[in-house]
Amino acid sequence: MSLFELSILPMALGIVLLLGQATFFRQTKLALAIILLSSAVSFFCLPDNLFGQLVALSTVVNALLSMLNPPEPVEEYGVLLLSSSLGALVLCQASDWIYLFVGIELLTLPVYGLIAFEHRNAQNLKAAVKYFVLAGLSSAVMLLGMGVLYAQSGLLDLSLNNPLGGALFLMGVAFKLSVAPFYLWTPDVYEDSPLLVTAFLATVSKISFASILASLSLSLNLLPILMLMAILSMLVGAFLTLKTDQITRFLAYSSVAHMGYVLVAWITDGSVLFYMTSYVISVLSIFAMILWLDGEDLVGLWGKKPLPALFLIFGFFSLMGLPITPIFWAKYRVLTAALVGDYTILFGTMILSSLIAVYGYARFITRICQRN
Repeated sequence: MSLFELSILPMALGIVLLLGQATFFRQTKLALAIILLSSAVSFFCLPDNLFGQLVALSTVVNALLSMLNPPEPVEEYGVLLLSSSLGALVLCQASDWIYLFVGIELLTLPVYGLIAFEHRNAQNLKAAVKYFVLAGLSSAVMLLGMGVLYAQSGLLDLSLNNPLGGALFLMGVAFKLSVAPFYLWTPDVYEDSPLLVTAFLATVSKISFASILASLSLSLNLLPILMLMAILSMLVGAFLTLKTDQITRFLAYSSVAHMGYVLVAWITDGSVLFYMTSYVISVLSIFAMILWLDGEDLVGLWGKKPLPALFLIFGFFSLMGLPITPIFWAKYRVLTAALVGDYTILFGTMILSSLIAVYGYARFITRICQRN
C-alpha cells in the first residue's frame, strides 16, 4: 500500500462506517466518535505532508466542535464532512493536474450539502445555491487553465508554463481562497451557512487551496497579476472589516486580507505553511468560542464568562498581529522575506493593511470588555 493510499484510508473507512450506521442503526455518540477517530488517525498517517496534517488536525477540531451541538442526522453530516476532508487530503498530496482536479471536486461537492444541511433554513439554501453557482464557475475556469497548460507542455506536471493557462488556473484558486477581486461570495456564504460549516470553510478549505500555491513554482510572467491581487486583498479586506458588526461577516472580510498576506508569503517565499498554521489556530479559537456561547451576545462577555472572552480576545489579537501571538510571527517572517526580496510595495501595503484592520478588531475586543 502506498503512502498516499494509507493517508486517505482512515477517512475512507470512516465514510463507509457512517454509511453502514445510517443504514442499519443510528447512534449519535458512535457517529461522532467515528468522525473524530478517523480524522485523528489520518493525522498520524501523514508524517511527511505538513499541509495534510494541518487539514487532518483542523478536521479533528471541527469534529470536536460538532459535539457541542451535534447536527441531525449526524451520520449524513459526518459523511459529507469526511468526504470533503478526504478531498482536501488528496489535494494536499496532488502531484499532477488529474489528481489536483479530483481533489478539488471531492473537496467542493460535499460542501454544497454541508452549507444546505439545515435544509429548512432558507438562508442556508440561498448560501448553498450561491456557492454552487460561483464555485462551479471557478472550477470550470480552473479546468480551462489546466487544459491550456497541458496543451502547451503535453505534461501533467504541476507547472505554470503558459501565462494564459496560469492566469486562468490562479483565478480559480483565488476564488477558493477569497482573494480580491474574487471574494464577493465569502461574506454571504459565511453568514448564511451553519456556523460549523463556516468554521470548516475558513480552515480546511483554505488550507488545501493554499497547499496548491506551495506546490507550484512562481512564474515571473504572472508576478504582476499576483502582486495586484495581493495588494487588493490586503487593502479591501482591511477596509471592509470596518463596515460590519456581524462577527461571521467580519471574519469573512478578515480572511480576504489574510489570504492577501498568504499570497505575499508565496511571492516572497515567506512560508505559506507557517502563515496558514498561524491563521488556522487564531480562527479556530474564535469559532470554538462562538459555538460554545451558542448565540450569546458578546457585549460585556468578560464580566459574565471570562474564559471564552479570553480565547476570543486571543484570537482577535492574533488576527491583528500583536506581538507574541501566532500571526505576529507569521507576519514577521513574511515582512522579512519581502524586505530581503526587495518587494517594497508589498511590504508597505502589508503594514498599512495591518494598521487599518486594527480598528476593526479593536471594536470587537471593546465590546467583549465593556461593562453592561
